[in-house]
Amino acid sequence: MRLVLAIVLGIPVILSATTYGGNGAEVHTHDLMTLLMIQLGIIIFASRVGGALFTRFRLPSVLGEIFAGVCIGPHMLGGVPLLGFHNGLFPLSSSNGIPVSPELYGLATVASIILLFMAGLGTDLKMFLRFSLAGSVIGIGSALIAFSAGAGIAAFFLNLPITAPLPLFLGVVSTATSVDITVRILSENKKLDTPEGATIIAGAVVDDIFSIVLLAMITGYAVLEGVHVSSQWFHVGIIGIRAVFVWIFFTVLGLLFSEKIALFLKKSKSIDTIAILSFGLALILAGVFERAGLAMIIGAYIMGLTLSKTDLSLSIQDKLQSLEHFFDPIFFTTIGMFVNVFSFLSPTILLFGIVFSLGGIIAKLVGCSIPSYFLNFTHLGAARISFGMIPRGEVGLIFAGLGLSTGILTQDTFAVSVMMAVSSTVVGPVVLERLLRKDKKGTRHDIVLVEKVQVRFHCSSSDLADLVERNVIDAYSSEGFYVTRLESDHGTYHFQKEDSLITLYRDGVEMIFETPVDDESYVRNILYETMADLSSLVNTVKKLVRPEEMKKEFAQTAQRVKFNLGHVFRPELIEMDLRSDTKEGILRELVHILTLNGYIVDEAGALKVVWDREHAVSTGMENGVALPHGRFSGVNELTSVIGFHREGVDFNSMDGKPAHVFVLTLVPSEVQAPYVQFLAAIASALNGPQRVATLLEKKTKIEVLDFLKECNDDSREK
Repeated sequence: MRLVLAIVLGIPVILSATTYGGNGAEVHTHDLMTLLMIQLGIIIFASRVGGALFTRFRLPSVLGEIFAGVCIGPHMLGGVPLLGFHNGLFPLSSSNGIPVSPELYGLATVASIILLFMAGLGTDLKMFLRFSLAGSVIGIGSALIAFSAGAGIAAFFLNLPITAPLPLFLGVVSTATSVDITVRILSENKKLDTPEGATIIAGAVVDDIFSIVLLAMITGYAVLEGVHVSSQWFHVGIIGIRAVFVWIFFTVLGLLFSEKIALFLKKSKSIDTIAILSFGLALILAGVFERAGLAMIIGAYIMGLTLSKTDLSLSIQDKLQSLEHFFDPIFFTTIGMFVNVFSFLSPTILLFGIVFSLGGIIAKLVGCSIPSYFLNFTHLGAARISFGMIPRGEVGLIFAGLGLSTGILTQDTFAVSVMMAVSSTVVGPVVLERLLRKDKKGTRHDIVLVEKVQVRFHCSSSDLADLVERNVIDAYSSEGFYVTRLESDHGTYHFQKEDSLITLYRDGVEMIFETPVDDESYVRNILYETMADLSSLVNTVKKLVRPEEMKKEFAQTAQRVKFNLGHVFRPELIEMDLRSDTKEGILRELVHILTLNGYIVDEAGALKVVWDREHAVSTGMENGVALPHGRFSGVNELTSVIGFHREGVDFNSMDGKPAHVFVLTLVPSEVQAPYVQFLAAIASALNGPQRVATLLEKKTKIEVLDFLKECNDDSREK
């Protein structure tokens, strides 16, 4: 912590003493790049802190990132003069009405392209087409009502005609829908494949298409302000027709040639290269759309939509996640910097923001719930769809940022737009999550999106399940499937090839394959071949490996092990006098100690994993030491308890002698923990009969800890 503070506090001093040589242009460029690097570092830390803070209160992390941007932005802390930074770390810029530097805004623009490209990749076209009618009605209905309400409220508060560019643009901001935030909520609740989930996605896509076309038209209309009215509307009509034509042309072209584009990308063989090249195509198409007078984000979305119907979509998303995770906070934090909180000191602007936000939320509720109710959805289903369509999120912020950068929005109206986007992003997900928890259907009649079946395979232990899982993944990969592991759910995999999409879930030791009916026999055959290969492998291992001999070699080899045992053992986890006289009884006593001290809850489950390990090969070593252990999902870190039995207990030790010292260890099933290194450190510390005898002479727990530390230090120094 001292080092971090020294670095942070020392940066201004170092930079204030730094001089740059060369001509003026070189000095200026060098200064700009230096400041940009420092700004990026601060943004990364600030966004993570803000995101973590809001997540703790069960709010979307994106709101925390925006809040961080508000705090460190040029209108607040970023504009405070510091030593070496006379205008602050984030000086207020006047370039094209954008409050941040062009360099930082450029990175935020790249981030917005990544966002929309990934959103396009995540669009399920089959699902969209299946619910295109319901989604189109709901999407267009909600967009029209939200646009009218937003423009009307803006015209009233700004005292402008409703046909003026500013109210119309605020109406466009009000129509936006953030499908990414809603998809995240649906995915976490496993409701993506429900009728409500499919309708929300289809409606959001139609809503965003409608919004983007309106965005192009209103932006063009604002540029033509002051031109004769008839000429204005003629040019606006041309812009609208061009926007629709370009959208349809490139969308149809992309979908028609999507497989050929995928084949071209596959020539590189490496999925990493494929992902990078696909993003390159998104950047190119974004530039083409910008040159055509449309927004870059439209081109990025279309490129994502084009690749979404190929078997590369999930793999590209997986490979670009790190890039998205890096740039996303930069975008949202930079957007937060646009907000001038002092604008809300004006009662009029504050009231405007509150009414505009409420109007936007109510408009979406009305625009979605009424048509939903007449399209086979119950009141609950209509409510789920309505609240799923409420969040404006990053799309609303992108629209607002575009309005500010083009000069259509003022700082005050931009702040109002951000308030609406943020408030809707808070209300929508919170209510939607509660509605999804209700175990009731959202439709009057059952609807099956895709007829699927589940193939279940039960493994006897988590270790076997891990082994089968790895081999199944290898089998699908060798069959030409693209394998993607869901980051939000570490036990879920997607296997995708052409039109086949198979999902593997893990439920403890049970493996569940969810597959279309047509692929059921293929899944069972893959599973059969995998088990046959594993059976052959086990027979080979039995011929080559003799566990008892390996255990004896391990016990007899004293070696230098870098592991601090003092970080594991605690006084409450030491039992000086075990009473049981059987192996099973000793294990029960030790596990019960962990339960009594609050380290585990599922005592029976912990005992089972340790006992299963004992059945495989006894953990009784030499010289009276036993090291029972096992992987257990009920602990979050390596946990160990030590006990002593003066008379000794038969533990099937390799030297045939009773065991006196028992070290029972549990390690997490999923989280990485150095338990093999820990076992080696224990074996090394207690290597030799003299050390064990000395340990048994100790009378108190503190003496035991001190002696173990001494033995551990000796073994680490060998």
